[in-house]
Amino acid sequence: MSPENPSFGETIVIDPGCTRDAESWVYSVDGESIGGSEEFTGDEAGEYVVTLTAYSRREGGKTDEVSHSIFVSDKAGIVTNSPVSYDQTITLEAKTGRYASYDWKGPNNFTSDQRSVSIHHANAGSAGIYSLVVSINGKSSATSTVNINVTPLNAGCNPANNQCTYTGGIIGGTATVTSYVNSDQYEMAITNNANFITLRFNTASAPFPGMYEVTQNFFDIQEGQVYMDIVPSGNLQQTAIGAGKVFIALSEGKVNAVFCNIPFTYLDNKFTVSGKVTEP
Repeated sequence: MSPENPSFGETIVIDPGCTRDAESWVYSVDGESIGGSEEFTGDEAGEYVVTLTAYSRREGGKTDEVSHSIFVSDKAGIVTNSPVSYDQTITLEAKTGRYASYDWKGPNNFTSDQRSVSIHHANAGSAGIYSLVVSINGKSSATSTVNINVTPLNAGCNPANNQCTYTGGIIGGTATVTSYVNSDQYEMAITNNANFITLRFNTASAPFPGMYEVTQNFFDIQEGQVYMDIVPSGNLQQTAIGAGKVFIALSEGKVNAVFCNIPFTYLDNKFTVSGKVTEP
């Protein structure tokens, strides 16, 4: 029989083996006939005794009878593609036969009643423990769990928290961070050694974890973009030169931003800024 170690609700396939040469055979599970069907569902945890009875008219009736035991887990099996890369699709599937109901739960208040589940655009908030309870014929499984891992994006640099570094002669230091919503745009204001950096996102609440492309278009910041400017030591604002990425994550519920070598120009002075900041 297969699988050898079935989970709750999984379809179990019976292999008649040496009785294949019989003209017909009948199966029973725990004494109840299932006729000539070669599969059944383990809809309750514990031991099942499967009996194969072979018949041949040439031999005058029953020719063989073989019994096997198989044990079914009290939990449903889960198949997943974890770990997945950031922004890819997480797949979850219950290892069950037909006629079951499903109760999935997971991070970010995730729920589903489907056998197969797809969670698109995975990010740090998608990672964690997912649970499943399967019900068949009024009988429910114990809770199965699976830990889903999402591989984070590599920002390309790893500054110390609330630190910004500059090239081109501008000195870095410890940053002071504030965050707020201004005209339906979420902003992070960073004060760093008399240099003022602002990150603006097109969202009225904290941005979702992920990668954001730097844009120069202050008036039309698109989804997945961030506008970034800097006032170096009290001088005029300098908008980032439309290149680079800002990586957003959540750390204990706080927005964390990492940016690496974002290019700026002030007069004849070209410089880059890297940093890692977390909202207070």
